[in-house]
Amino acid sequence: SDEHIRDVYLDTQDNTLRSRGIGVRVRHKNREVWLTLKADEQRGAWGVRRHEREVPWSSQGLALLAADLKGMGVQVTLPVDTSGASDAVAALTQSGLVRIQERETFRRIRRIQQPNRDETAAELALDSCAYHLHAGEVRTYEVEVELKAGDAALLQQLNDAVRARFPGGLRAWPYSKLATGIALEQLLHERGRADILDQRDNLKSEACPALEAILEQQANRSYK
Repeated sequence: SDEHIRDVYLDTQDNTLRSRGIGVRVRHKNREVWLTLKADEQRGAWGVRRHEREVPWSSQGLALLAADLKGMGVQVTLPVDTSGASDAVAALTQSGLVRIQERETFRRIRRIQQPNRDETAAELALDSCAYHLHAGEVRTYEVEVELKAGDAALLQQLNDAVRARFPGGLRAWPYSKLATGIALEQLLHERGRADILDQRDNLKSEACPALEAILEQQANRSYK
């Protein structure tokens, strides 16, 4: 299946969420609007594991996110309900949050099943991302394997199979898109567009090590 996704990440004026390794996102997917909270990211050789809650844009969804944040010891003011608030981003910014990143993703999904089982064990997503940054647009491309019903061993097998299919053509990237976008902004400021982007605004492969170095420097802040 194919998806058109627009993500807007938000934070407090003093970056409380980012400083705690928490991401709050409004996602427009096709014609649906979702609220997402990500936290407690853990990286390993097998990939990335994190707490994630995604709920429809609704009064109930807002209440669930507010309860999650309170349980994490974070005081953030969210709208009480969505009555008359069809624009989720506008409603959240009016409550005091600020936009910190916006991007669009065109995603092609392939579901993976294990032999003799009907359930989806994992999903393979091919992402074409356009980051709308202060310094202009940047495009990146990702292959993402997301575990649905299998175990870490299956995830490792799938990762190995994908990398074997494209030897030398893929780089492991255990960083979130939010963190990547923040690092891209810094890299553009330091080196300029011509040095890291091609004529179509695609990130050059030779710029990836410098981008990764910035991400590792930021790892203690753990952007989701």
